[in-house]
Order: sequence, then structure tokens, then C-alpha cells
Amino acid sequence: MRRTPSCGNTASTSRRSGSESNNWMTATAVLNSRQTAARYLGIGTTMLDKLIGTRDLPTVRIGRRVMIHGDDLNEYLEGLEGPEGPGS
Repeated sequence: MRRTPSCGNTASTSRRSGSESNNWMTATAVLNSRQTAARYLGIGTTMLDKLIGTRDLPTVRIGRRVMIHGDDLNEYLEGLEGPEGPGS
């Protein structure tokens, strides 16, 4: 999201609690845009497009918009953690 500079007091718009500003890192919406999903995964949109293209990450199309389900993002991250067990 792009912010434009405003005239006057900016303290009210720039002051946020820690939990508000980092909400996207702890929970995902039901459907997320490509940009939000990439930010959540900590990758760029180009890498996200590669994951979508190889079908490693399923998508939902709504008209022309490509959306990624929050549960699919979490499942993808869980799959990256590797096998659990002795010696891991």
C-alpha cells in the first residue's frame, strides 16, 4: 500500500501498537492477494508466481484476481519445516 505525505499532524496516523502493525505476520485472511501472501511467506511476488506456476501453492481466481487461501499458505510453510523425529 502506498502512502502519500499529509500536511499537518502525522502522529495520529503513524502511531500504532505492535500487534496492529504486525497482524499480517501472525494471521492470514481467508483469501489473500499475491502481495499479501508473498509478504507473509517472506518472499517476492516473482518467487510466489513460480510457486503458483509449479502448483506448489494452490490459488483461487475471482474474476481476474488471483487469491491464495490462508490455510494453503500455512500448509505450505508447515511443509517446509521438514520431517519431525529423532535427529531432526
